[in-house]
Amino acid sequence: MKKILWIAITLVTSASCTYDNLEAAYGLADCEATEVSFHDDIKEIIATNCALPFCHVQGTGLPDFSTYEKIAGKASLIKFQTLSGTMPPPLSDRSLTTAEVQKIACWVDAGAPNN
Repeated sequence: MKKILWIAITLVTSASCTYDNLEAAYGLADCEATEVSFHDDIKEIIATNCALPFCHVQGTGLPDFSTYEKIAGKASLIKFQTLSGTMPPPLSDRSLTTAEVQKIACWVDAGAPNN
């Protein structure tokens, strides 16, 4: 019985460990070393993985990522969900590379400029 209790306590305490900084959890590099442009980087990542006919476009009920203004308006949410791995959703058969996730995070941290 004590062994089961010990296992349960171990599982609960290890499951409760979290990172306060998602960038640290994913081992992303410093943004100062990463040059990111909305037009050269972010727009393509969003168009290829998010703003698809069945997903983040007008009429789907989800946030519309068809313009810079709409993307920038949800920049913090996009950063959080891409860092946490919840977007693109696993069932979409799409995924972002670590470099793409880093570019999004750095772009958002820079104030989501229209550059």
